[in-house]
Amino acid sequence: MDARRFLQFVALILISDVRWVKMQHNALKGLTVREIMEAMETIVEVRYSGRYGKIVTETGPLQRDIMDAFALTTDSQLHRSGN
Repeated sequence: MDARRFLQFVALILISDVRWVKMQHNALKGLTVREIMEAMETIVEVRYSGRYGKIVTETGPLQRDIMDAFALTTDSQLHRSGN
């Protein structure tokens, strides 16, 4: 039971952080925490052994707004921007 309470406490901290970030960015104000989580759920990283390395699925406009709000990047975004 103590482990469950600890996990609920950590989840509460994470959800509070998501709410705070969402209120700071106009692009996310109309979304709920659940909608933000569901939008990010479809991003997948596939790792290949050998020369291909890893591939990240393409992100949509909403996902890019969320990633910008949380200061997240993918390797594919770094390659496109030339960094």
